[in-house]
Formats: sequence, C-alpha cells, structure tokens
Amino acid sequence: PDAADARAALVPGYVAQFRMTEADAVTAAWVAAAPDDPRAWADRAGVLERLEKKEAARGAFARWVELAPDDRAARL
Repeated sequence: PDAADARAALVPGYVAQFRMTEADAVTAAWVAAAPDDPRAWADRAGVLERLEKKEAARGAFARWVELAPDDRAARL
C-alpha cells in the first residue's frame, strides 16, 4: 500500500488506544515524507494537541490551514 495511506490508517488506531508516543512518531515521519499533504498535518496537529505540545500544535494547525484553506475542520 501507499505509505501515506498506511500512515493514515495507523494514526487513528494509535489515538483510539491512547498510544500517543507511537502516533507522534508516525505523524512526524509522515509530515517529513510528505510535507505538502494536508492529511498528514491534520493528524500531526491532533496528536500534538493531545500531547499538550501547544507551540508545535499551533504550527501544525497553521500548516494544515495553509495547505487546505477551504477545510472547515482545519480552520476550526
């Protein structure tokens, strides 16, 4: 499978199981491999927010909005 699709499938599972360390590593690798993929930044922002890494989350949300300006979830 496509690496991005595999990562997209892994992250919600890790989050649902409260495995934030693993979700953090997957999303970090995903944004590094695909810096222009808004899905990567959406998941990265959510994970960083759950980890209470406020400044990093703020930057991830900003990048997500930059890549998907019409995405209402990103703007929220």
